[in-house]
Amino acid sequence: MSLTTVVFIILYAIGAILTMYNPLYGIAAYIFEWHNHPPFWWWGRDLPDIRWAFSIALVTLISLILNRKKLPPLENINYKPLFWLIFFVLNAYMVSTISAVVPDQSFLKAQDLLKITIHLALFVYIIRRPKDYHLIIWVILFCVANWGRISFQEGTNRHLGVAAPHATGGNAVAGYVMAVLPFFGIMFFTGKRWEKILSALIVPFIFNMLILENSRAAILALLVVVFFSFLWLKGRTRLQLVGMMFLGALIFFQLTNEQFWQRQEDTEFEKDTSAMSRIYLWRGVLHMIEDYPFGVGGDGFEELVVEYVPELQRRIERKHERKSAHNTFLNVLSEWGILGLIFYSGFLIHCFLILRNIKRDAQYYEHQKFYHFQAIALQLSFIGIIVDGMFHNQQYLELFFWNAAFTICLRNMQVNEIQLWNKGDFTALESFKKPH
Repeated sequence: MSLTTVVFIILYAIGAILTMYNPLYGIAAYIFEWHNHPPFWWWGRDLPDIRWAFSIALVTLISLILNRKKLPPLENINYKPLFWLIFFVLNAYMVSTISAVVPDQSFLKAQDLLKITIHLALFVYIIRRPKDYHLIIWVILFCVANWGRISFQEGTNRHLGVAAPHATGGNAVAGYVMAVLPFFGIMFFTGKRWEKILSALIVPFIFNMLILENSRAAILALLVVVFFSFLWLKGRTRLQLVGMMFLGALIFFQLTNEQFWQRQEDTEFEKDTSAMSRIYLWRGVLHMIEDYPFGVGGDGFEELVVEYVPELQRRIERKHERKSAHNTFLNVLSEWGILGLIFYSGFLIHCFLILRNIKRDAQYYEHQKFYHFQAIALQLSFIGIIVDGMFHNQQYLELFFWNAAFTICLRNMQVNEIQLWNKGDFTALESFKKPH
């Protein structure tokens, strides 16, 4: 048994034990397990399949039942955005029943969405204080930092050496770590000294991952995120951003290699087969939805792709490829139909409206900068996922749903804090003390 295996088992066991005392650690352990899912790693091959994610989720649920009354008070928890997701899941099961091309596989995809919804509900119920939120964000950042270390040591061009559920391909991993960068940025701007130092040390490793994978979609998404960062950050923070952008660009260019620039410069559609294939695939989805308005179920488009995208038939048959829509929204449309796209888009729009409200209210009350900057980080992360998802399928990316849960958690905490502030209950407000 390797040292890495032993370390994983120890950390997983510690997480499970701590979870029995506080379900918040169950969320942290779940995120840790997602980044280090044993079946996806060489060191996990000898471990028994105990359904690692399900096991820690079950322990979290048991702990929640046992410790529910010990959780910090939070009144009128708002679950309304989750109704979009619930309808999305119900629609997925309906499509799997009535029109799925591969029903068994479609039901598995619907089951994945159901699990994600349950996890989101747990996130929203358990994360009740800014310090809780802050801890979970840092768990994600440390896990991504470890990915950066692994890619630096073992990664090569177009192969990062890391993977996670629903992020097994390099493009998906690049899109994920790119969307985490805004949280590093906010930690650098608003965090304590140790948080600033750690963020500055970790980000170059994330840049290295993006360069190695050489995903044009992730690079484009990063540029869009930087643009919106400049628009939304004001005053001294914007000046700091300019300095950080200059330093970040310098580090990024120092890390690039010849292969990176060759791929980035190949943007002529007629010469770029991957770009042209996306055009064919997107067109094929629009043709297919005319015949299947309710969608073809999970992985159904991959089964019918030759029928609706004849331009790629020879390539698919020769290479035995499986092609998705290579666009998150079109993939949702192809799998779960028009209703599915409405529910998915409604869920996303609702999250953006909540983030807008968080930033609006943060302007009128003291000690609300934490909510303001975290809302900006979530907005930027969402934008990164959306832009990257225009060229890759990110429908099942966990960070998209985690961001939604974090959005709801932030709003619930902010509303409760404002209510206590208006009541003058400064004793209760002490529990909402910000981490920085």
